Amino acid sequence: MLSTETRTVTRPAIRVDGLTKRFADRAAFEGLTFEVAAGEVFGLLGPNGAGKTTTVRVLSTLLPLTSGTAEVAGVALEAANRPEVRRRISVMPETPGLYVRLTVRDNLEFFAGLYGLSRPEAHRRIGQTLALVGLAGRADDLAGSLSKGLRQRTALARPYFPTRPYCSWTNPRRGSTRSPRRRSARSSAACEIGGPPCS
Repeated sequence: MLSTETRTVTRPAIRVDGLTKRFADRAAFEGLTFEVAAGEVFGLLGPNGAGKTTTVRVLSTLLPLTSGTAEVAGVALEAANRPEVRRRISVMPETPGLYVRLTVRDNLEFFAGLYGLSRPEAHRRIGQTLALVGLAGRADDLAGSLSKGLRQRTALARPYFPTRPYCSWTNPRRGSTRSPRRRSARSSAACEIGGPPCS
């Protein structure tokens, strides 16, 4: 008698197959192939000039790919799909990119609005993420008055605004203290395609 087993197949958060990016006759990277499971913490390691940041920029739709295929957050990485990919991802660059004349809360409300969050949902999510990165007591401080480390922590709150997030951090640890790094790593490890990590 044959027995059958039902398995739930989870779509990878990122799927890359033979991805290549060239600038004229120079290859930033060639034939890149990998998969990242939902909830997995994944790192791209390599020397300077290996193409790590360029890979993130391609997967974030900031640069067009030259050849190969990729799927990000369940969406094929094609020119027509760029708006949908961007709605589902958040990129944490090395530099925070905050508006220094706005408060921490105002900065986060602005970025939450870019993702189309309603005001009540934005306030709820901002409160959660500020607690996550240890800045609940600094919400009304001007971003320009914060130290480099605290600005980095503020920026760490941004990747949790998409409702179906894929978080890509090129260098989230620079300027950040140990405890917030641990909190963000734990939350990132729990992040799956299908829901915010801190809801």
